[in-house]
Amino acid sequence: MKNLGKLTTLFLTILISISINAQKSKSFQGVITYDIAVEGDIDPSKKAFLPTQMTAFIKENMARMEIISVMKQVFINDKETMTQTLLMDIMGDKVAIQAKKEDIEKELEEAPALTFEETQETKEIAGYSCKKVKVTDEEGNITTLYYTTDIDYENPNWHSQYRDIKGVLMEYSSQMGEIKMTFTVKEVKKQKIKDSLFEIPSDYTIMTPEEAQAKFGM
Repeated sequence: MKNLGKLTTLFLTILISISINAQKSKSFQGVITYDIAVEGDIDPSKKAFLPTQMTAFIKENMARMEIISVMKQVFINDKETMTQTLLMDIMGDKVAIQAKKEDIEKELEEAPALTFEETQETKEIAGYSCKKVKVTDEEGNITTLYYTTDIDYENPNWHSQYRDIKGVLMEYSSQMGEIKMTFTVKEVKKQKIKDSLFEIPSDYTIMTPEEAQAKFGM
């Protein structure tokens, strides 16, 4: 009976351990929607063509970012292979521009350096508690971003200048010349995501960044 009791205890311990590890390894799956606010000296007629929303579909190591304006841009990020694919429909010419790990690393090395200073301030965005970070660029300009670690998605910013931020960006800004675009999460929705969202459609031509540069001047 004593041995049976020990075996039962051991069995329960193993079950609990498996359950805990399964919970830890379970990552977020769902959709995160961002509103995009545009500021700056820009002609109203041109402003109408700028995007107002970005949608992120996340499943395990994969993320798909959709930005729709005059032209729909789709980024597919594979965290496991450290690659990124840009899907674009340019006047009916459908292309998939694939950037390898070394391409992304080179681009990040050449990008302007950013300095991050985490503060004690927090703000609730879309129901999540977010930490405030001061961001300083090479020219000394200061902006702020907010991120959360309450969404279980490890190293979400591996492919961007914000790779040192280990949580999901909930509010951040991007400067494009005189135009400032601020991305703020409007909704976080947990749901099942189809694997097909992360596949390259069969009618798209796969290109390297160099080939796209030569053809489209991108």
